[in-house]
Amino acid sequence: MTKGGFRPLVTGDPASVRIGDSIFVVGNPEGLQGTFTGGLVSAVRSNPDLIQFDAAISPGSSGGALINRRGEVIGVVKSTIMSGQNLNFAVPISKLRRVTTFPTIQPVLLAGAVAYTFRKELHIKGPVKKLIEYVYPRNAETRRTSAAKDPIKSEEWGFDEVGNMVAYRGYDDVTGALTSESTYTYSPAGLRSSQRILDVGNPTPRVDYFSTDEVVKAIVQKRKFSRREDRSDGSTYVYNSGGCLESFTSRMIELIGTGATRDRV
Repeated sequence: MTKGGFRPLVTGDPASVRIGDSIFVVGNPEGLQGTFTGGLVSAVRSNPDLIQFDAAISPGSSGGALINRRGEVIGVVKSTIMSGQNLNFAVPISKLRRVTTFPTIQPVLLAGAVAYTFRKELHIKGPVKKLIEYVYPRNAETRRTSAAKDPIKSEEWGFDEVGNMVAYRGYDDVTGALTSESTYTYSPAGLRSSQRILDVGNPTPRVDYFSTDEVVKAIVQKRKFSRREDRSDGSTYVYNSGGCLESFTSRMIELIGTGATRDRV
């Protein structure tokens, strides 16, 4: 079956991938649609299962196909380590096969959902394990911030090796005390499967479980490709061709000034 004169690609067997194999990547780096690059398999990683390769990729390449010399899709481009050179990773196509497909979702969007991580949503590049945001404390009565006091923690995110958020902490903006703590688990396909939320003062945590259908639909609906949003609160969000948040400005952060800082660990 063909569409638009093109034949759909067939999937290969990631288990047959070996170090030194020739591979090719097709994607839309920096919005340049249909870009094709080549390279070699650098390593086959486990825990998590990833194919490491050296073909050139850039922001916007995530969700693109990793192809072997026979023209078979063996993986979906996932991420790169920005602090290094040509340290790129793809999810084996066998993981994508485990994900339920939907008639209303294009395959490229489904692939992009598997490659998407919360670390990308926060616009973080590189192997960041923890992100801490600080703010100046607010006055309990006026709710205004005060630069006369030292900044306190506002939010804290923890990530695993591939960029999935595995922990979150929220803090009171007056006292800096911990108010909530959450942990997250993921399926073998790399999609969120459960979350455990504990609010301070409530001894019983809330545990939610998610089906693959729910998670994929939520990711696809949340991603906005090549789009700018001017929101009612004065903030502006810009999304790139890969559906990831590229930049944002916030009236709140501008009012706080240097009080809002991000500490990358």
